[in-house]
Amino acid sequence: MKRLFLLGACAAMMAACTKVDNGNQLQLLDGTWTITELAGAKFSDETVAQLQIEVGEMRFAGNAGCNSMNGDMTAGDQANNELSFEVKASTRMMCPEMDNDAIFQDAINKVASFSVDTTGVLPLATLVDKDGNVLLKLQYLRKNGVDEWSIKGTWKVKSVNGEAVDKTETTPEFFFDLENNLFGGNTGCNSMGGSIELSDATMKFTNPYVTEMLCDEHSMDIENKIAGVLTKVAMWSVENAELHLLDEEGNVLVELIRE
Repeated sequence: MKRLFLLGACAAMMAACTKVDNGNQLQLLDGTWTITELAGAKFSDETVAQLQIEVGEMRFAGNAGCNSMNGDMTAGDQANNELSFEVKASTRMMCPEMDNDAIFQDAINKVASFSVDTTGVLPLATLVDKDGNVLLKLQYLRKNGVDEWSIKGTWKVKSVNGEAVDKTETTPEFFFDLENNLFGGNTGCNSMGGSIELSDATMKFTNPYVTEMLCDEHSMDIENKIAGVLTKVAMWSVENAELHLLDEEGNVLVELIRE
């Protein structure tokens, strides 16, 4: 099976595909969040309530199921995750969920700090007042149109073409650096990497490479299988906390689990 090499890019790509530091917690809030709880009350599945946070501009926009609001954010002591919101403008539509608008505006204006839990498949955020009372609970939805928290980071290879991957010289894994549109990892023997094109459902690896170190026969066999599917990947999905890389027909090429 033909293997893919782009040796000139190896050094740069291997450096880029190490785990990245998320920086301060405020950066973790950047993106669009679903509001799951407001002032102690949970939203029904039928209510679309969201909060969009733009950390770079220190702006926000959101709604609690009816009118949209937007305004400015101010960061305080980063060590204590201090953050405040100020509503600057709001639409004035009439709708059944209007009561939530006043509760939302009151809650967002009382926010004094936040926390983000990234231990699950999708991050959860909590916004609290100066006394630590919970005002809003949020679940991450997407950033720039892509639900990147479902895929970013390091994943171990569970199977390739339906065959389970067992012990190799090194752990076969994929790493996705979506901020730089890169992927990397290990085939069980050599390092691999390249560029990635991603949307909500599609995925394409471009200019993939695999380094050329020799390993034992079994590890090399696993490597050839992984290298052989890189250019066939066309779609992706997350099911039961597993990341599936699929071909154009929807067949599962690679099953991955969180490292």
